Amino acid sequence: MSWGLMFCYRGLRLALMQANTETQWTARPTLRLWHNLARSGSTLIGRCLGCMRGVCLLSEIHPLGARYINPFGQANEWFGLFSPEDVARLSQSTMAYPDLMLMIRERAEAKGLTLVIRSWEHIDFYGPPFLARAPMRAMNVEHLAPVADLVRVATVRHPIDQWMSLAALPIMKGCLNLEHYLRGYREFVEKCLPEVVIRYEDFTRDPDAEMARMCAGLGVEFDATYKERWAEYATITGDVVSSRGLGERTIKPMGRREVIPSLIAKFAKNADYQVVIKRLGYGHPV
Repeated sequence: MSWGLMFCYRGLRLALMQANTETQWTARPTLRLWHNLARSGSTLIGRCLGCMRGVCLLSEIHPLGARYINPFGQANEWFGLFSPEDVARLSQSTMAYPDLMLMIRERAEAKGLTLVIRSWEHIDFYGPPFLARAPMRAMNVEHLAPVADLVRVATVRHPIDQWMSLAALPIMKGCLNLEHYLRGYREFVEKCLPEVVIRYEDFTRDPDAEMARMCAGLGVEFDATYKERWAEYATITGDVVSSRGLGERTIKPMGRREVIPSLIAKFAKNADYQVVIKRLGYGHPV
């Protein structure tokens, strides 16, 4: 059974969990969003964040992304937030995306968990191969801000290193050229960045300090014992889907892949790139 087929987000309002948890909000709820782009170190950072005490982390979630990654499926399969009766009932219904996220938040809090949504900005600012054209706006903010107060952080990576990693993915072959990539990165920086921004490079040099800053930005408790568990954390999308010996097991700075001089020159001449590195405090290799 496909979760993506169950929830088509057609805008129909469903009374939230009528059987046992019919709820009327007495105040605006809070939703926590983590913004990031593909190949920016988010899987590693997410494995650490997911180990924080009481965090319910959903991964790569987007209003248009349910056919690929469905938040209900993650909430149910990873965190057990729904009963079999809930699943049977909800599988026959359609629900607006904001209502679904509020429902998951409610169920997480009933279990003493704090929901954090890792937003899927690849769809917003790059698009292919999932969307033919990126909308170039922060759609999670657009959909969720009307129904909740948003607490937001972002993680970023130097655009050259991110491009080298993204361009090497087989799924991206022929989907994205350098100009499109840098235009999307600039739009992300100009339209999506909150006050708290964590650079991947800083995180790998001092993971405790940057993770504590990220947790403070999200309003969740920092638990220093995450270091004992992060390498086994597997309920996340990205490179690591199993804890059985796969993926990184140490956190350390990564050297830059070899970049040919002509590509370095293309970056240097690109106006979008210059905006991005200036805004994020990065330098350009010489």
